[in-house]
Amino acid sequence: MKLLIRNAVLTGYVELVRSLGGDLAALLASVGLDASDLAVPNTWIPVTAATDLVELSAAATGHDDFGLRLAESRRLSVLGPVSLVRSGETFSSVLNSLRAQLAQQYVGSQARPLTQVAALLGFSAPSTFSRWFRDEFGTSPTAWRAAAAGQERSRG
Repeated sequence: MKLLIRNAVLTGYVELVRSLGGDLAALLASVGLDASDLAVPNTWIPVTAATDLVELSAAATGHDDFGLRLAESRRLSVLGPVSLVRSGETFSSVLNSLRAQLAQQYVGSQARPLTQVAALLGFSAPSTFSRWFRDEFGTSPTAWRAAAAGQERSRG
C-alpha cells in the first residue's frame, strides 16, 4: 500500500528552493514529481516523495536546516495546528522533542562543530544551547560528544 499525503505539506517549497539556488526541476524529477504536482491545491503525492524531496533539497542547497526553514515559512499553517490539537501536544513540546532527537544525532557525530549544531537547532547562542542540552540530557554537549567518540573507538 502506497502512503499518500496532501501536497500542502510542501507549501512554500518552490519559493524556498529558488531562494537557496536549488534546481527545482531536477529535485522534483529525482523523486518522481514535477511542478504540476505542487501547483494544484490538495493533490495527493507519495509520502516518500515528500520526505525524500526535503532531504535531497537540503543536500543540494547546502542547507542542513532546509526542513526547518520550510516549516518556518509555513508557520504551521497547513495541518500543523490541527494535528497538534488532536494529539494534545503543544508546539513547544513538539519543538523540544524534535530538538532533542536532532541534538542526540548532531552532537553524537563529529561532523559539525557545536556552534553549528546550536544554530541548526534554532538557538540564538551556543551558551543557550549548552544550557538547554544540560537540562535535557544531564550533561554538557562536549561531554556527550566525548562519550560518543569513546563508544565509537571501543566498537572499532
